[in-house]
Formats: sequence, C-alpha cells, structure tokens
Amino acid sequence: MKTKSLSGSLIKIVLMGLLVPGFAIGQYWDDDGNDIYNTNSGNVGIGTTSPDEKLEVTAGNIKLDWLNSKFIFGDGNSGQTQRRVWAIKGTTYGSNSILDFLVSTTPGGSPTTSIISFRNDGNVGIGTTSPQSKLSVNGTITAKEVEVTSTGWPDHVFADTYRLRPLAEVETYIKANRHLPDVPSAAEVEEEGVALGKMQATLLQKVEELTLYVIDLNKENEALKKRVASLEREQ
Repeated sequence: MKTKSLSGSLIKIVLMGLLVPGFAIGQYWDDDGNDIYNTNSGNVGIGTTSPDEKLEVTAGNIKLDWLNSKFIFGDGNSGQTQRRVWAIKGTTYGSNSILDFLVSTTPGGSPTTSIISFRNDGNVGIGTTSPQSKLSVNGTITAKEVEVTSTGWPDHVFADTYRLRPLAEVETYIKANRHLPDVPSAAEVEEEGVALGKMQATLLQKVEELTLYVIDLNKENEALKKRVASLEREQ
C-alpha cells in the first residue's frame, strides 16, 4: 500500500478509531482514489470499494515472482492434515519455463508432485514435466469418445491400379517378418508407439484387402460350382 501523509488516510483511520466506539485501527482502511479498500467484514478490494470476496482485484493484474513464489491452496481448518495441499508455481526445466500445478504426496504435506505442466512452447503435460507434444499424458486416458482427424484414408485399395499381393507372397512375408506387410512390428510399437489415426487407416487397408481376397475366392468358388454342374450334366 502506498505510504500516506498524516493528513491523508491515516488521519481518517485515527478519527474513525476516536469517533466510533469499539472501532480498532485496521478494521477500516483505504487509499485515496479507491485503489485499496478493506471492509469491516474482512473483504479486501483492489480497484473496488465493494469487494465480494476475501480478495477481489478489479481492472488490474496480479504479479507473482515466477520462480520464488507460489499460490498454495489448503484446507485452513483443523482437518487440514487429512487433506492434500495444492500449489501453482513457476519452474524451469532446461531452457523451458513451465507453469506447474502441484499437489502434496501426503495429506497436509508440501506440494511437490507436478500434476499438470504448461510449457512456454505450448506443450501441456499431465503427470510429466517434459511433454514432447501438444498434450502428453503419463498414464491412462479414459474417455467416452475419441475423434481423430486424419488424411490418407485407404480407399485407394479399391482402385483398378492397386496391386493386391498374391496370398503366396503374403505368406512368404509373414514367415520372414512375423507380422503383416505395412503393419509395424511389436518391437517398433514398443520403441516408437502407435499413431492412432495412421494405425486405424492401416487396419482398414488390411480389412479392404481381405474383402478383395474373399471376393476373388468367391468368384473361384462360383466358377468351380458351374464346372461341377456342367460335368454332372454330361454324365
């Protein structure tokens, strides 16, 4: 708060203490221009004379030292030792600045475990402070629906120019590599992970190829039926 001369707000506070029975210094204080204001109910306003909350800031910013300060959220009651404590803190990892949401690992303990991290490169990490993509989750994601937008849907399989591998060639490939053509191996998935959109397209391509194989087999089966019927008529 700004330092005021005795002719300013300080006189006002002193006079209030003298004129109002039971009024103690510190129960009511302000700064000329209504920049800072405290009501008898205990609410503090900055930029407002009628704060509705314990601290209300109107038309201004709150500045917090990036590395050396943090907001801490606790119970505040006797049961605080049974509750976890949260904090928001600025940290740095290498050349990246990160805004961390932390939680205590033990009830009532110091908040040190990062829950969500926002990096200055736009990446967000949940359960990790070093997200390598726009959203990195170190754990399991549960959702009712996941929508993946992707290009390269494999409708080209049904084009007249598409080369469908002969089944004998597919068999030879499987024996040599122990996985389907165009499908990543178990070792590749373990090392690099799976891109959901790309994998869905690959699986659909295999389903479409299987459909073409079934169509070809059905044609051969129908041709054999007609030949058998023709031979039976000749007998």
